[in-house]
Amino acid sequence: PSFSAAFRMRNLADVKVAVEGSPDLDPRQKREIVSALNTLAKWLNRPLEQIPAAPESLRRHFASIHHETVGVSKARLANVRSLINKALTIAGIKATNRPVAEALSPDWQPVMAGLIDHYRRSSLAPFVRFCSDQGIAPADVSDSIAALYLRHLEETALVKKPRTTQQTVCRTWNQARDNVAGWPDIALRVPVYRETYTLAWAEFPQSLRDEVDAHLNHLALSKTVDFLDETAPARALRPNTLKAKRRQILQFASALVHRGVPIESLTSLKVLSDPQHFKTGLAYLLDRPRNDKDHPKSTSYVAHTIRSIAKHWAGLSEEKLEPMNVITKNLGRRRPGMTPKNRERLNQFEDEATSAKLMDFSFIGLDRLLDGRELTYREAVKAQIYIAIMILEYAPMRISNLASLRFDEHVKLPLQNKPGETIVSIPSDQVKNGEPHIFALPNEITAQIIRYRKIVKPLLEKDVTQSLFPNGRGAPKRSDTLGKKISKLIWDELGIKFNPHLMRHLAAKLNLDAHPGNYEGTRRLLGHKSHETTYNAYEGLETMSASRVQNDIIRSLRRYVSLAELQDAKTARTGPKAVNEPALLAMRFKQRKARV
Repeated sequence: PSFSAAFRMRNLADVKVAVEGSPDLDPRQKREIVSALNTLAKWLNRPLEQIPAAPESLRRHFASIHHETVGVSKARLANVRSLINKALTIAGIKATNRPVAEALSPDWQPVMAGLIDHYRRSSLAPFVRFCSDQGIAPADVSDSIAALYLRHLEETALVKKPRTTQQTVCRTWNQARDNVAGWPDIALRVPVYRETYTLAWAEFPQSLRDEVDAHLNHLALSKTVDFLDETAPARALRPNTLKAKRRQILQFASALVHRGVPIESLTSLKVLSDPQHFKTGLAYLLDRPRNDKDHPKSTSYVAHTIRSIAKHWAGLSEEKLEPMNVITKNLGRRRPGMTPKNRERLNQFEDEATSAKLMDFSFIGLDRLLDGRELTYREAVKAQIYIAIMILEYAPMRISNLASLRFDEHVKLPLQNKPGETIVSIPSDQVKNGEPHIFALPNEITAQIIRYRKIVKPLLEKDVTQSLFPNGRGAPKRSDTLGKKISKLIWDELGIKFNPHLMRHLAAKLNLDAHPGNYEGTRRLLGHKSHETTYNAYEGLETMSASRVQNDIIRSLRRYVSLAELQDAKTARTGPKAVNEPALLAMRFKQRKARV
């Protein structure tokens, strides 16, 4: 099939000309659409002639614009997007995936009539309209048609994530196939777009797989501890650590195969961790594309795992281990301070207004939701995320610990829900680095948690559980799910690029700004094992606060007050935060004194 409308590349200036010359629009509609085009040009800080009208280009532009950063409401941003969609359609560019067919073809109408579920219907309706437009019958749908739909989305739609949309269509189609009577008995493959080089464990010799299992069971201390076993770990590794090590072994083994080592020769961990194989596998991993060329973090973890196997499991001699030790040390050499990405995101909070906006955000949002009316399920989920953000601000723990909080184990409210502190206590065996977490949440947070437990939590679960953040199926919400919802809500509402772990960095920044050099207090708040960990992570974080101290020193020594400062003071007198008259008079006196 071919697309029903031709797609031509042009810039938005050409689109504007087409809109102004359209005989089908009245003057008011033309003004609205032209205004939307000019508004987008203003937001992007470039003329219309320099903005391609290609939907994929416009999709990237809109993805980078947040209503908070351009100073408009969500509705205004959505309206501009809609008007530009309309402008592209007028210019002959089909820019949306919905009206590819105004009405469904006769063979699709009975199929869609049986689709009652709102989510599935809204997910599949654009795809079904596309098929109707292209003359594709329900029985002709296949993986190739799904791929064609992706091409349509990429070339002619302004949806934010075309690949995600296509994956959702395939997944929802399969759900309808299993649950909707009369739906075509055709299964669609859900495409995976993440590039991967790891092979399946089933492809490797059984002897290697058995030995990997035995090695990981050994690290888990799954058998009775033998105090005379020199190879036994100091403590049992946690399930997540064991899972990571299994993945790292698979990465390394796959790297060897990609570098030409016969897969059938990898029969044991001793063969796998051979010194020559050690270099070969790491060389492949280092040659793969990565963001940070100077600090191959993931490769250093693989090197450490394989070197440990060579030393403690395969029993290599010190002579053979020495080069492996040097390579592992070189790969694990870390530069002090934060990564550039984390530093860039933390820089958002150098603006006090941004920090204040984040700290007020969850309180304002929760008050707006809990205004006495009955909540919908979607609103209850949103309230749950507000509570998560609120707790994370006062108790900067890792997202895995936040998601697993329980009232009967970790969260101790005051007796009979009276005003007072709430104690959050997480034992050492549940924390990544083995250091227990204890936080005292103030009364204002206690009141919010009590209100959440009484009003919101019952709407999120059928059976009562002790989980602070239930998933509705009798278990706590997954940490990655909770983390994504936190990041998305903060971006959607505030325009701040955020991830839950950034709250720990922000806590360190706020503490060091308030108490420069107090790395011990920061270490205790974050639960680091050593002072060195805290110092290496946040060294240099106080540079901005030190700079402000220097500003105050210079300001106290200066006697001359410039005309610009006087003018600023005059302007401030008439503004919302006006300086008082004595302050202005003092500045003028200082000015006269300096002149004398």
